[in-house]
Amino acid sequence: MAKLYKNKSNNIDYFIINLHELTEYNCLEKSICDKCLKELKKDEKIILIPILNEAYDYECGKEKVNWLNNIQNHSTDYEIQRRRTEFYIRFFKHINSWEG
Repeated sequence: MAKLYKNKSNNIDYFIINLHELTEYNCLEKSICDKCLKELKKDEKIILIPILNEAYDYECGKEKVNWLNNIQNHSTDYEIQRRRTEFYIRFFKHINSWEG
């Protein structure tokens, strides 16, 4: 079940999802981590960051979320993040995979 989290230091949104949810979205037979490029596995947690529009295996995702702690969120990014986050929430609800 997809679940939304917020980075505490700057309110950057991220989701923790599974491979089924990512595959429903991207329609790819095989998905890879946007950092290390390894193939994502069925039972692993995946971190999806809407403002970056990227998905990571859990370890790379934790690193990226920690890196985002030090990033200043620009006012122009708020609307982009809001729209992307709302899109993903609607999508996860549509596939009956939202834990809101």
